[in-house]
Amino acid sequence: MIITTRQGHAIESRAFALTDMVRWGYGGLRNLQTQVGDRELRGIPALSRAARLRAEQVAKLKLCCWRGEGPTKQRVDSVWQAHLFSNGPRINATNRQQTRFEFWETVEESLSWHNEAYIWKTLGDNGQVIDWWALHPAQVITRYEGTKVLYDVQMAAGYVDPVGRGPGRYVGLDSSTILAIRGHGQGGQIEANPLYAVFRDKLAATLGRQRHEARMWRRGTALQVAI
Repeated sequence: MIITTRQGHAIESRAFALTDMVRWGYGGLRNLQTQVGDRELRGIPALSRAARLRAEQVAKLKLCCWRGEGPTKQRVDSVWQAHLFSNGPRINATNRQQTRFEFWETVEESLSWHNEAYIWKTLGDNGQVIDWWALHPAQVITRYEGTKVLYDVQMAAGYVDPVGRGPGRYVGLDSSTILAIRGHGQGGQIEANPLYAVFRDKLAATLGRQRHEARMWRRGTALQVAI
């Protein structure tokens, strides 16, 4: 490296590492922690396919109301709860936006990726459930207030809206409005950790390898050197 001219003038010499390029948006460093969330995991074909199979198989199940036990058990379609498992305001619908299949597929998909599922219940004057809506887990925040478990629900564009009033936030809802279906793990807590949080290190290695392969294909076989 030439650092002085023939006249003896010094040439300014600077050096930098790839870590200095992060400030300009460079994200190809191997030592950067891989972000792991449901959005990233959906890009892994095997996991995405497994979650889809699980959700679709559960959505195909036929739920009914029954009375009695053992050989005397009888199916009952006349009780008010039965319509929640069959038809709603429109044929084969659970609510105005979700069919029965879409409703239970959403519930099981939420359990697959987030280990939690939330259902909004619309109650009539007599306290019976008129219809119910499968929410996205990102809409719901669970919290304690004293000894009570409360839920804050965010309505936004792109998500189902049980109320129909557009974007807004509903604070302090209890179990009479929100049915929380808790996944497995973290016993004793009101929420279970999503699987991508439990297996973060293992999944980060898979995602890192997948992204490294993608970068190699984009660059091709040409060596890239900067001076």
